[in-house]
Amino acid sequence: NRKYKIGKLKSLITLKRRKDGRVETLKIEGTANTVTIRGFKNISYVLTGGALRSATFNIRPIFDGKYPDYFIVRGIGTGNGKGLCALGAHGMVKNLGYKHRKVLKHYFPRLKIKKLRL
Repeated sequence: NRKYKIGKLKSLITLKRRKDGRVETLKIEGTANTVTIRGFKNISYVLTGGALRSATFNIRPIFDGKYPDYFIVRGIGTGNGKGLCALGAHGMVKNLGYKHRKVLKHYFPRLKIKKLRL
């Protein structure tokens, strides 16, 4: 309600996700209004005041009566999906025994690695 006057919150609905699972569009239904929010920055601001760590999340309403009492937002990951996560790459090497090529292919699936002749 700080930005959109929706009244009592009735539902949070994911309308669109990217191929990698990140939420692109979120519908917010309230007793007074319904709004559609687009883009990670806007969604993060509305849901968490800008503290949402990843756009890969699920929403579960917890009911106490006719309307949800609160919502559980459960996220996976902390990145923006635009590059390599150093902690994730380190974990793949240390815990899974991945070699550098497999780690790079995970983060950059279309990457082609070549040896350069100097």
